[in-house]
Amino acid sequence: MYYCVLTADIHQSRLVANRQELQDQIEAHLQTVNQTFATFIKVPFTITLGDEWQGIIQSLPVAYEIAVYFIEKFHPVRLAIGIGEGKIETAWRERSSEMDGEAFHRSRNALEDARQKNRNVRFATSHTNEDILLNAITFLLQIQREGWTEKQFQKFFVYKEFRNTTKTAEIIGVSPSDIHQTLTAIQANNYLEAEEDLMHYLKKISNNT
Repeated sequence: MYYCVLTADIHQSRLVANRQELQDQIEAHLQTVNQTFATFIKVPFTITLGDEWQGIIQSLPVAYEIAVYFIEKFHPVRLAIGIGEGKIETAWRERSSEMDGEAFHRSRNALEDARQKNRNVRFATSHTNEDILLNAITFLLQIQREGWTEKQFQKFFVYKEFRNTTKTAEIIGVSPSDIHQTLTAIQANNYLEAEEDLMHYLKKISNNT
């Protein structure tokens, strides 16, 4: 059976002013992810080295969903994430750092690729032909996000959770028309549709594994 190893790192973490605050933030988000996705996580996420963390997930769609969670929660801090899919070739342990296999090697290679190319997410799966498409789509989504202002991102983030402009406006403290204008300007619905299509494609790949 194939599993997914997600390895994440803070891009240029040495430039972050408050390292202790960043470390606390990492630990808090890992705890939330481990609880929220407990059903799908085979080995919980833990910090492996410095500002790097890793976990093992049972499927590609959930791995990507978790990657998106990290990207959005750590914003505006930039992440590099490598998602590797493959076999686990050692005994199962409580910490992923004590295990090995092709899924780990692919995740590490994908992470290094993300670092070198300044990408948020890179895939390295057993479906090498699909990796090109997956990485192209995630990069295009990244480019679109990076064109948003901080205010636009915050409005989008709330809207994505509730999918309601009135509710989003109430939470942020602006008018619904303000939210509508922002969502139109950043093409939010197109972005969300592309994310959903990518998730469907990942599910299709997983079903064929």
